[in-house]
Amino acid sequence: MNKFLISLVLVLSFANFLLAEVPIGFKVIAEQGEEFPGLPPGWKDTVDDSERSGLSTLEVTPGEKSCGFILYAKHPLELVYENTAPKNEEKTNKLRAFASLGEYEPVTFSIYALKNLKNVSIKIGELKLKDSKDANAFPLDHIDSRVVTPVRIVVDKPTKKFKWTPFFIEKKKEIDISDGKTSQVWLTFKVPDDLKSGDYLGK
Repeated sequence: MNKFLISLVLVLSFANFLLAEVPIGFKVIAEQGEEFPGLPPGWKDTVDDSERSGLSTLEVTPGEKSCGFILYAKHPLELVYENTAPKNEEKTNKLRAFASLGEYEPVTFSIYALKNLKNVSIKIGELKLKDSKDANAFPLDHIDSRVVTPVRIVVDKPTKKFKWTPFFIEKKKEIDISDGKTSQVWLTFKVPDDLKSGDYLGK
């Protein structure tokens, strides 16, 4: 099992939108279906050169090489393909988000494999209120962890070209990531209406 730590910082404002206390958005609306069937003969996956543009200047640290992966982050609304490679300025081991009481807030990061990775799991530690003498913590059952899963989209039917495109956000206990491929992790925070405002830190 591959393990890593990534720091999380959640900044809460004093606004209160009075949303439901139960994270309804965390419900799984369907069970995982069967794997995609094999492709008909002649169809090929297309790779946009811009997705791999960072590889020519990518600097891999000894620690990253030893772990076998690179962590990086883009904006949640920016598409991350399985062939997307990180740029040096995107590499990070810290995530930061700002949210108001009652709000759902997405935070994403991606894992770029430097070797074949098996049974990768995402575990979130306790987020505690900064500089607080009390046992104030962000409830773990208000943090949802999922993996972005692609589907095949036809790019050009006459030439039989398709592209794996991010589409689903699925609940998975473990994932495998092939060497040179990326998997995007999607975290969603549901801030309780009565949570004490401040900076919550954790790993």
